[in-house]
Amino acid sequence: MVEIPLPTGFGKTHAVMQAMSVMADRETGSFSDVKRIIFTTTLKKNLPVEKLRDYYKGDFDKEVLLLKSNVDSLIDFHANGGLSKIPEKFKDDAFYKMVKRLDHLKTLQAKKEKSSDDFEFIQELKEHVNKDEQVFRKHIRSILRENFRTSLEQKRALRKKSEFQWIGKLYPYIFIDEKKVIFMTMRKLLSGLSPLAGTGNSMLTEEFLKGAVIFIDEYDATKKDVKDEIIEEQLREHLDLIRVFGSVHSALHSERFSNDLLDVLHMVDYTLQKFYESIIIHANELYERFYLGLSYRQEDGLVDRKKNFLFYDSQFQTILEKANYTIYAKEDKARHRMSIVRGKSGSAIDGNVGIQDLLRKVDAFMKRFSYFIWRWANAYMIKENNKRIERKAKEGLELEIMTVDNAAYSIIDKFLSNQQEKRIIFSYYSKFNMGQRILSS
Repeated sequence: MVEIPLPTGFGKTHAVMQAMSVMADRETGSFSDVKRIIFTTTLKKNLPVEKLRDYYKGDFDKEVLLLKSNVDSLIDFHANGGLSKIPEKFKDDAFYKMVKRLDHLKTLQAKKEKSSDDFEFIQELKEHVNKDEQVFRKHIRSILRENFRTSLEQKRALRKKSEFQWIGKLYPYIFIDEKKVIFMTMRKLLSGLSPLAGTGNSMLTEEFLKGAVIFIDEYDATKKDVKDEIIEEQLREHLDLIRVFGSVHSALHSERFSNDLLDVLHMVDYTLQKFYESIIIHANELYERFYLGLSYRQEDGLVDRKKNFLFYDSQFQTILEKANYTIYAKEDKARHRMSIVRGKSGSAIDGNVGIQDLLRKVDAFMKRFSYFIWRWANAYMIKENNKRIERKAKEGLELEIMTVDNAAYSIIDKFLSNQQEKRIIFSYYSKFNMGQRILSS
């Protein structure tokens, strides 16, 4: 990591753009091990995309990507007439409602003088369009899956078949692996990509970051973005670490896995099976010790909803700030739950559950569980890729090579059915996998 602590006006951005241009020029040979270059900062308007164009020696439009939010991509695509040219099979009632909102939004944004009501209505329309985009993207995914068996076939169609090429223009991140330079905000880097045509989920993975050089502009400001993203993600997705643990505990006692996954677990690696058994024992101990068969609910008026805290009606998990009191949970037998209450710092909580202790123990379990997923995924990846190589030799069927992240998500997908819960588990796994990459480099 190299820090450039120079004040504004010293030409840092121009120097970085020149450096990025040299790194991206494979003909020089000086940076042949650099797979991709990522430039990130706090605000999209501060991304110096056009400044790089002045120095770039390669095919700028083909090799450089400005990664926008899905809704911003949709708004721009519609403004340029893209939606009017898509095939009829992609158009349903929801599509026409979305276009109507986009037209209204375009009209309001084009007004030279906007009232306060206009600004409020623009924000409201954007929120609706954001939901519309998610529905539209889901519709696109279903049509692609109906027409093409694998993500490799889907991507080939997006390149070569005219009726599908517009999808790659609307969602250019589908081909992110082919880009040499990527501009994005820090929040986008942290939040990841929406699954489509085999591309999506976290960018904080070994496959994506291997061989990458990352430039972080306005470093002090991005630290706040990191904290805000963690908090807002928890609030936005209503993630509850305790609830996720409960789902994992339940899955460990069920038969949700395919024969291929079970074969790897029980037959390929004996030590992996023993590890699985120890994970079950660990989960059972936590489940009993902390009464995790009961729901955890905070008492009314415990904290200010606007402050960073631990729980909010058993749904939100954020950051516990230092204070002069202790938070613990006690069993409420009348309501069959654990009630979270507050006591003075240092007060005895014998017989009750210390919330910080609970979260530390559950967090430690999740990290150990992530290691188990990583080992299982590696074994499954090797077995599955051997099968795919054999099928290619026998049938000539071209199949994508499975990555360890693909394998991990397949396992997590069997453990959990709730998408929000899958995301938090995959986040734990991704952090562990990144740590393994750093240790092995």
